[in-house]
Amino acid sequence: MKKNYKFYLSIALEVIVVLSSIIGVILSIQRENDQFMGGASTILYFTIQSNLWICFILFVLCSLKIIEMKTNKQLIKRWMYILKYVFTISITLTGVVFCFLLAPVVPEDYNPWHLASLLTHVIVPVCAIADIFIDEYKLQIKLIDIENTETVFKLIDDKEEIEPCISFNGNFIEIGKENEKTIHFMKEWIENPEE
Repeated sequence: MKKNYKFYLSIALEVIVVLSSIIGVILSIQRENDQFMGGASTILYFTIQSNLWICFILFVLCSLKIIEMKTNKQLIKRWMYILKYVFTISITLTGVVFCFLLAPVVPEDYNPWHLASLLTHVIVPVCAIADIFIDEYKLQIKLIDIENTETVFKLIDDKEEIEPCISFNGNFIEIGKENEKTIHFMKEWIENPEE
C-alpha cells in the first residue's frame, strides 16, 4: 500500500524523538554529579521519565507502522495512540516548564542549553508535538458528562423510601426492586466510600 508524505514525515519525527531521547537521557546520566541535574539520580526527574515514556511508545508505534506497511495488517491498537497522546502531553509539559520557568532562573554558572538539555527539553517535545499533528491517525477523545454515569437515589414523596434510578442527562430511569441488594451496596458506598 502506497503511503503519502505525511506517513514518512511522521516516521522520521518518531525516529528523531526516539534517538534524541535515548542520547539525551544517556548524556544526562553521564554528566558530573556535582552539576545541576547530573548523574544517575537524574532518572528520578520527570524530564527523564517523560523522555523514556515517549521514547518507548514511539519506538513501538514506529516499528508497528513499518511492519503494517510491509504486511498490510492492522497491528496498532487504539490504546497505543492514547498512550502516545498522554506521553506527548507529559513531554510537552517538560519542555514548557523547562524553557519558560526553569531555564531563565538557573544559576549563572550553569548552562541550561547544553546538548543533553536541548535534546530532552526542546528537540524531543517539539518533534513529538509535530508528530501528533502530522500523524494520519487522529485520536478522538470524548469527554463523558458526569451525569451520564451518576447513580441517583430519589426520595419518594414523604415516605422516605429510596427508589433506585440512573440519571442519563437528567432523565431518570428506574432500576427496579430486583436489584435492591446492589443498590443498597451502592448507596452505602456513596455515603461511606472509605469503608
